[in-house]
Amino acid sequence: YTTLNSVREGIQGSPESKLILNADDSLCASLGQNTSNPVIYFGLGDNVYPEEYLIANADAAFCINCISRYEYLSSSFGHLGHFKCPNCGYERPTAQIECTQVLEYDNISSTIEVQMPDEKFAVKLALPGLYNIYNALAGAAVGHLLELKEKDLSYVLEGFECGFGRMESLLVNGRDLKMILVKNPTGFNQVLKYLLTQKDNCVIGFAINDKLADGTDISWLWDVDFEILSFMQSKIRRFYVSGIRAEDMAVRLKYAGIPSDSIFIQHGDAELIDSMIGASEEKETLYLLPTYTAMLDIRKNLKKRFDLKEFWE
Repeated sequence: YTTLNSVREGIQGSPESKLILNADDSLCASLGQNTSNPVIYFGLGDNVYPEEYLIANADAAFCINCISRYEYLSSSFGHLGHFKCPNCGYERPTAQIECTQVLEYDNISSTIEVQMPDEKFAVKLALPGLYNIYNALAGAAVGHLLELKEKDLSYVLEGFECGFGRMESLLVNGRDLKMILVKNPTGFNQVLKYLLTQKDNCVIGFAINDKLADGTDISWLWDVDFEILSFMQSKIRRFYVSGIRAEDMAVRLKYAGIPSDSIFIQHGDAELIDSMIGASEEKETLYLLPTYTAMLDIRKNLKKRFDLKEFWE
């Protein structure tokens, strides 16, 4: 809780600051306890997300106040959801900004209904993934503080584009290459669940490094639920692994039930990209899931070979 406590100390030193907190996150929401700061909470309504493959909560399962295990009315992912401590009563606070309905959801976008304090509206996000719904709600909360009208808020949310490597789409040799940064089990699990929305054949590549910026201990890969890939294995032409810890990733996939003859190790960014292109057909999607330093190296290679824009543009 070192980071959490540091943030808490910062809040105490800034009593006039307005706090925008995720009501579904028991750790984040706790920052609104015992503070005089104005607080706006955002979150998902009860059971509004079409959750099909629930992954067990491994993070923050116990009450931050009394260490009793939380109970959940509903859960979105990780430790996020409508939590309540049966012992001390600490529970999810009421969210002023709330997603009350997921109207459409696929591997390209999501359309949600957002309840604001004084109005409700639907908005289509140009980004897929549950975590991007949370990001949009946080943005809506900021817009509320800035007193933006619904029309302006919708315009901003619908026009938002992802940053480099964060669900970034790149056109490479007639293929749609989606680069999605992975860095911890909870986030990785969300990416894998996003892949389940893929309707057509695809190729998946993993690039795993263990440099300081990635984290030198890659044992966390064993906490990722790669087993859910079995739900879509018939749509995946091949699995490619690359990076400093390519062999470790290959072993993890094997133990997740992926046949060894479907896993191919490639050392080198160019080899990985060429192999993924070669194993696919035009207009098919290539999913590339790198850790941070691998993402930077691959992005640099793609920029040079395919005349793409710089990541900061």
